[in-house]
Amino acid sequence: MLKKTNKNLYSQCTRLFKTWRAFDASAAFFSMSGIVTSTVDYELNYSPNRKWDQCDESYLHSEGFRWATMLFTGISLIFILLRYYYKHLWMASVYEIRRISINTRAYSRFEYRKKKEVILEFIILSIFPYPQLTTYIHIPIRHNFETVLVCYTVAEILYCIMLCRFFLLIRAISNYTSFQDDRARLSCYHYKTKANFFFSFKCLLAKYPLRMVSLLSLFLIFFSAISYRVFERPLDDFIEEYNSDPFTALWYIFETISTAGYGDVYPFSYPGRTIGVIAYAAGAVIFTLFIVKMQSLTELTQSQDIAFTQISKSKTAAKVLRTGIQYIIYKKKYGVSSTLTKKQYELLIKSTDAFKKYRNQLHKINYSSSKALEEVKNSIDIAKIQARVCKIELNKLIETFS
Repeated sequence: MLKKTNKNLYSQCTRLFKTWRAFDASAAFFSMSGIVTSTVDYELNYSPNRKWDQCDESYLHSEGFRWATMLFTGISLIFILLRYYYKHLWMASVYEIRRISINTRAYSRFEYRKKKEVILEFIILSIFPYPQLTTYIHIPIRHNFETVLVCYTVAEILYCIMLCRFFLLIRAISNYTSFQDDRARLSCYHYKTKANFFFSFKCLLAKYPLRMVSLLSLFLIFFSAISYRVFERPLDDFIEEYNSDPFTALWYIFETISTAGYGDVYPFSYPGRTIGVIAYAAGAVIFTLFIVKMQSLTELTQSQDIAFTQISKSKTAAKVLRTGIQYIIYKKKYGVSSTLTKKQYELLIKSTDAFKKYRNQLHKINYSSSKALEEVKNSIDIAKIQARVCKIELNKLIETFS
């Protein structure tokens, strides 16, 4: 009867895990659908005749896509609530399986932390271009020793902020990796670590560094270029650049992230400059990770290092023998005082010195390797002694209590 109960608990736990994970993926899907409809709404409502000081709207202006964004956002909020509800049930079943008693104080802290996460996600999802929103704001910029006010719509700014929903998509994808399933969470529980989004992200970065760095670069370029274009596009008639072309924004963000900075494209608005600084800082981190990965790819394995050592050693020794034999031949044929014999003698001295230098390097490497191996052996011996002492003390405690 007990085995059957445990089996039912395990099946219930697995079902609840798959349920809240599916709700999380659904919430991410509808939130990203809201970004798509908002993008279409922005492109349709932006007037080609817009001036930097006037927020003119296109004749194709329609509220349909904003209502669609609101609908997708509402559905996403419902799925977020269901996600946390079923995740709470799943964690309760996990605690029941592990037979861990949770006191009231710890439970309240757990609930408070989850409430903060739900409120934060509700705030992120509640930011989008609302229907019938026609409010304008003016942001000052400094150009040619003059301060001018550039007109932006509040809907454009909300559209840039709603790109933070991208985090929900990354979290939903990480839930379907091998570092977030039941087995991974059980291993994390045994080793007293949290199997959360950041743990999964670090594991993926360690297992697939080149792929993760490439994906992060693409997503960073894409979303940064969107925000940069929104803030720089109204200035087309004020400056000599054409930011209405999406490839201009893509090129600027790409050269900023790659830390090249050719200077052919320059942001004039303060929000555009802020986006450039953030992209530069993120690009520096990504570029560093890329260099570290390329360095690890060029490192030799243990077998490759041994083969490299043998090949280099044999080539250096063969060069010494070849120059030595040529020197003997030239000495017998032309004499010691000939110019050709003296040059060959100099080559023999250089090859001999190179062989000695390479031999000394190998001796140093072998000495350091043997020293490190001895330290590892000593550590293992100390650990064995400590384990024996612990075993003796444990036996004494058992005898005492018995």
